[in-house]
Amino acid sequence: MIRRPFVASARRLPRRLALGPLAAVLAVAWLAPAVAAANEVPAGANFDIWYYTTDRDGDRDRLFSETDLTSFVNQARCQCNHTISTRVLLQRAMTFYDPTVRVETFIGNRCDVAQSTVNPQITPCVRVLSEAPNAYTKAINFEFSPIWLVGGVEPSGPQTLGQATPTGSCEIGQGDAGIWICIENGAQPECQPEEFQVTGTQNMNATGGTDGGGGGVGLRYDFDPPQTLPSNFTTDSGDGSVIIKWEQIATGDVSGFRVLCADEDGNPLPGKGIDPPSLTGINRGTIYFTQQNLCPEGPFDGGEDPDVGTTGDEATGDSGSSSSGDSSGSSGDSSSSSGDTGSSSGTGDTGTTPLPSDGIASLNWDYICSPHFSGTSQEARVSGLNNGEEYQFLIVAYDIAGNPVAASDVLVASPRETIDLWEQCEIDGDICGSGGFCNCTADARPTDGAWWLLAPLLGLGRRRRRRA
Repeated sequence: MIRRPFVASARRLPRRLALGPLAAVLAVAWLAPAVAAANEVPAGANFDIWYYTTDRDGDRDRLFSETDLTSFVNQARCQCNHTISTRVLLQRAMTFYDPTVRVETFIGNRCDVAQSTVNPQITPCVRVLSEAPNAYTKAINFEFSPIWLVGGVEPSGPQTLGQATPTGSCEIGQGDAGIWICIENGAQPECQPEEFQVTGTQNMNATGGTDGGGGGVGLRYDFDPPQTLPSNFTTDSGDGSVIIKWEQIATGDVSGFRVLCADEDGNPLPGKGIDPPSLTGINRGTIYFTQQNLCPEGPFDGGEDPDVGTTGDEATGDSGSSSSGDSSGSSGDSSSSSGDTGSSSGTGDTGTTPLPSDGIASLNWDYICSPHFSGTSQEARVSGLNNGEEYQFLIVAYDIAGNPVAASDVLVASPRETIDLWEQCEIDGDICGSGGFCNCTADARPTDGAWWLLAPLLGLGRRRRRRA
């Protein structure tokens, strides 16, 4: 006898079950999982987010390290429109997500409050994309300027990345920001605070990486230089060198110091200065950045509009680039490629007072004449100078993000040749005699004023004889 396969159909059920209330209950229970899966709503934990560095053209370079999350975004990068590349990917479900759900992605800080408040001091975050969930399963790729981390958009104008006008500036500010994702429930036309399920701190760059996903660490932006600085600077002359000392009040947010040097006319010294550090290297708090140093020919090209549907190795966090390195190393030419700032990411008015274009007060890297000194240091020695020549010195303090400030006034000092005891005796009128200890005679007695120089040595001779 051939058995037919069992088919879950009302026609195959006994008449009493097929026609009774129990049959209807069983049919609904059997079909419910399939219906739910076809209309699944994503959760915040289903989104993977990566941040990458970019080159001067806005092209992706390398994956952010956890160090980059906390110390990469400084004032100079904001002023130069050094964009950050981002990838947002929704993990694919067994079936399609509910197409009636809207998923909105924003850049900024406190976006849950900004999108629903009427307070004019808190402007809405810039919107990257508003799409159904399935659009995110193919990944969203875009670049944005650091200025969007500190402020929102002009409420009366467009609010979408590439069209919006920023209300913030690169002048001051520090805080934590990042990507915010709102999953609308349909109860209100705009995103409400309770609908934000990704709140700026979710990414794959922090501890856990692409294997477990980071949590609690967003993008730290810092546009403020150190506020607590040392005082009472003094200089001492050495042979071909100058030593600068200071009193450390408190380290505060000072990560380190560098000494800048110039000749008496204010020109950089030959053989001094440093090559421009890597634009995309890891900033370990050993160098400072200024707009004039980072982009002397103007802001970099802006980022592009969101690219929907890009696939490739980025989904695993591998950007395909071997460039990493340390920003304190030497690579590249900081003067190459500037061009149009681009309207797609927006830079806004920095509102900062520019540094002088030349001279030691410009903080140009050509004037650096020392290695990095830690924030707890209290002196710095500069060598390789010519005795008798006058030099200018300036101490620059900077924080972990590389925001600099001139910690001292311009100091003036001259190195001089080292003078030993007998040379000093000769300068003081040959008070030690004509031959020192090598050619002393009974008649060549030092004057009374010079006995204090010989007393310690004579005492040492007496002690040695007693020991013998």
